[in-house]
Amino acid sequence: MTGTAAGAQVLTILPVTISLPARQQAGIVTLVNSGQTDVSIQVRAFAWTQSADGSDRLESTDALAVSPPLATIPAGRKQIVRLVLRQPAQATEASYRILVDQIPGPAQGNEIRVALRSSLPVFVEPHASAAPRLRFGAEMTGGALYVFAVNDGKRHENIQNLTLRTAGGTSFSPTAGISPYILPGATRRWLVANAAV
Repeated sequence: MTGTAAGAQVLTILPVTISLPARQQAGIVTLVNSGQTDVSIQVRAFAWTQSADGSDRLESTDALAVSPPLATIPAGRKQIVRLVLRQPAQATEASYRILVDQIPGPAQGNEIRVALRSSLPVFVEPHASAAPRLRFGAEMTGGALYVFAVNDGKRHENIQNLTLRTAGGTSFSPTAGISPYILPGATRRWLVANAAV
């Protein structure tokens, strides 16, 4: 059996969350190639919403432009990607995601090149002061216990380390794996682990 090795490509992205104040029309993302080979990338912007079941939806948009959309970063160098907002801030926070795809080069010998993707949230603050407003609840569906949160506010909220405690003091932790963000007007549901206990 012939062994294989993954190609060493290390791409650091800063920052991992972008927040643009209402009066700021542009921002930057820095991509650093700390690997030993050149890295080719593609950067795309998408409008980000959440459907009624809480899943993320991405749609192509012209409201946020990225430059450059394609680049090759030499080993040990960095690339600045500029984000330009083409629409002014609204009464409710606008949400986007930037997808950064590493385009694998040709493999050499038994080397394996893997295409990697990073998804960065971009929030455009509303023109007036706004805050998230969450309502929590729990429900039984199909014999399983879920906890949910509804964001009636005008800004997103980031929920982590959520715990449900019963009146008797028993604690349940919802299953992990979904995005912690709840966008304005959206609902998130978490399956509670060990609900039958």
